[in-house]
Amino acid sequence: MAAIKKQRKVVHSVHPREKEPEYMVQINDPTTLRKDVLESLKEVILFLQGYEQLRKIQEEKMMLFTKLKADIRELNILIESN
Repeated sequence: MAAIKKQRKVVHSVHPREKEPEYMVQINDPTTLRKDVLESLKEVILFLQGYEQLRKIQEEKMMLFTKLKADIRELNILIESN
C-alpha cells in the first residue's frame, strides 16, 4: 500500500490596512468643548484632593484610637495593681 500524503493548505495572513472610522462627528464649538472638559477635570482633581485629605484624617483618627486604647489598658493595669 502506498502512503497517502495529505497536502496542507498554506494560508498567508494578510493584514489589511487599518481603515479610518466610517463615521464622523462634527463639533460645532471645539473651544467651548475643550473648556468644559478642562473644567470637569479640574473638579475631579479638587474632589480627589479632598478625598486624600479625608483619608489622612481617617488614618490619624485610627492612630489616635489605637493610642487611646493602649493608654486605657495601661491605666486599668495601674488601677488594678493598687
